[in-house]
Amino acid sequence: MTAAAIGVGGTVIVGVVGFWANVRNTNKTTALALQGQVTDRYTKAIEQLGSKEIDVRIGGIYALERIAYDSERDHPTVMEVLATFVRDHSPEQWPLPTVHEAGAKPTGRKTRPDVQAALTSSDAGRSDTTASRGILPRIARPYPLAME
Repeated sequence: MTAAAIGVGGTVIVGVVGFWANVRNTNKTTALALQGQVTDRYTKAIEQLGSKEIDVRIGGIYALERIAYDSERDHPTVMEVLATFVRDHSPEQWPLPTVHEAGAKPTGRKTRPDVQAALTSSDAGRSDTTASRGILPRIARPYPLAME
């Protein structure tokens, strides 16, 4: 009876170790798959930032916001991308200059909608300590923002 008990006990131990190794490998595989999804989302969002269509650029900005919110690891990188986008595009006029009729008053300069989205979405919804790492305090703006 003692040999049988030892055999059963050994089988249980081997089974538990095998189960633990399987769970560990599954967790690693899941983590790698999730990181791959974040990388794909990031790549698509960066492509959207380069679009000529403003609504596509704004979609890319909001996709980056979501990545920053979901991934603490990618948050600093996303903030750098948004800061660079704002620095590169904030001097551009909005709305685009048009030919004015004689005597018509030109419209005032406003912040581009995509630049405004990058500024306001940089840390929206974050209540933890990473909110202080947003781009608003760091970027140098050549003019004050025109909030609408």
